[in-house]
Amino acid sequence: EELWAIAAKLEGFPRHASTHAAGIVIVEEPLTNYLPLAHSPEKETITQYSMEDIEALGLLKMDFLGLRTLTINKDTLVAIWQNQGTQINLEEISLADPLAFDLLQKGHTLGVFQLESRGIRRLLVGLKPEALNDVIALLALYRPGPLGSGMVEDYIRARHGQKEISYVHSLLEPILKETYGVILYQEQVMQIASRIGGFSLGEGDLIRRAMGKKKRDVLAAMRSRFLQGAAQRQVSHGVATTIFDLMEYFSGYGFNKSHSAAYGLIAYQTAYLKARYPVEFLAALLTSVINNSDKINLYIEEARRLGIRILPPDVNQSKGIFTPEAEGIRFGLLGIKNLGVGAIEKIIAEGSSKAYTSLMDFCGRVAGHLVTRRVIESLIRGGAFDFTRVARSQMLEGLEEIIEQTIRQSDTQQLSLLENLGGEEFQFSQIPEFAPQTLLEQEKEYLGVYISGHPLDKWRNRFAQNGISSVAELEEEPDGKEVLLGGVITDWRVLQTKAGTRMATFSLEDWSGVIAGVLFPKQFAAVADGYEPSRVAVVKGRLEHQDEGFKVLASQLRWL
Repeated sequence: EELWAIAAKLEGFPRHASTHAAGIVIVEEPLTNYLPLAHSPEKETITQYSMEDIEALGLLKMDFLGLRTLTINKDTLVAIWQNQGTQINLEEISLADPLAFDLLQKGHTLGVFQLESRGIRRLLVGLKPEALNDVIALLALYRPGPLGSGMVEDYIRARHGQKEISYVHSLLEPILKETYGVILYQEQVMQIASRIGGFSLGEGDLIRRAMGKKKRDVLAAMRSRFLQGAAQRQVSHGVATTIFDLMEYFSGYGFNKSHSAAYGLIAYQTAYLKARYPVEFLAALLTSVINNSDKINLYIEEARRLGIRILPPDVNQSKGIFTPEAEGIRFGLLGIKNLGVGAIEKIIAEGSSKAYTSLMDFCGRVAGHLVTRRVIESLIRGGAFDFTRVARSQMLEGLEEIIEQTIRQSDTQQLSLLENLGGEEFQFSQIPEFAPQTLLEQEKEYLGVYISGHPLDKWRNRFAQNGISSVAELEEEPDGKEVLLGGVITDWRVLQTKAGTRMATFSLEDWSGVIAGVLFPKQFAAVADGYEPSRVAVVKGRLEHQDEGFKVLASQLRWL
């Protein structure tokens, strides 16, 4: 009975304090004058009231979002200044730049804020934006509600004059003209409530909220008041009812225009930088995803489409991040497996005063507890010593002896390893270089991407001619869609089923990304004998979406 009594009083109370990732409460006096505070487990100062209670008290709650794009844009501006001596203020650029809009109209928006997905790129090509307002509208349109309702198609047809624009009442025209008669923004709902129903804009916001949350009792009272206000403005009862119904219908799809405008401006600025300064922009973009090999693959492929070379890492040329150079974009040392920040800082600091001339020179100057054998081996396999013109196989074979000589030189406190060897350069054994396929596989393992080439290069045209999709194009395809893919087969794992038969799971990788795959017993039996590591195959199958991406259930696999 006692437990029940206590539980009944506790029921409905929050069971723990959660923290809004970006919510900040702002008042003109110390917060403790208004509400109780607490410390979160991370020792941040938080309020003890929920956000709804804070708003009910009349306090200002703002959400400040951290966007990776803002860092990309900033880094791009710094690189433009360092590379070209041009200082750009994004607040002052033209909002009608022809190169930026040409890029948007063609849908070449990989890396452009909010405009990367395949679906929105298709919409860009259909809409053909000509002004910033078109970009703002597109971001508001590209959401499940408008996409599913046919609203997007209506908007595009009206935009291109293929559909007559009509208004239920002439008072709606100044409000809906910019969106071709469609109620697209939440602010338009507020304006209609004010212009036709006689509400203040603040009350119009309450209508918008009530409509969005389907508060029937509140809406019934507001409908009655709206009809009264409309009658005072000589709007008939039938037309006013239709308008209120339209507001209620579209409020479920309406988007906050100020939010869309802020995002639209950043999207436009990003498109401007990509169109005008592609090398600097893509270098900053690649740096922002330096630990995400899937994204790096995607953006490297985009750089190549634009004719921008991706230069291999180089101990004399590379910085920690991707950097623009006259010949292209230099791969950053942070993208190499096994390299820590301390090792990178030491390599760059030592090389800044005098360039490294050879692997031996490098080891003699920086090898130690930070720049270990493992680090040097990763640099060799990643191509960072290719400037020496010594085969990677030869450098790896001679590395242990070079390091031993470096240690002996250090122990005898000689001035340099070269002096210790009587001025003679190290003599590498003349073993053959690794096979091209092996070199590519090592690049993939240590850089996360292929740099000097790609195993699919010789198949590229054939894939295009035969309608083979890229992995990146699948992101918005529905469950169950039949697809045809081509790529390198990796992570091949043979499994035994409960029935005693064998099947396999695998990864298929092309220029744009990776997708997981499953090969069931019947299909596995037909192709198992042909498997070799990193062999190229064409896979036909059905897409299945999962929490983390999707996979292809193969109905057919053919080795190439």
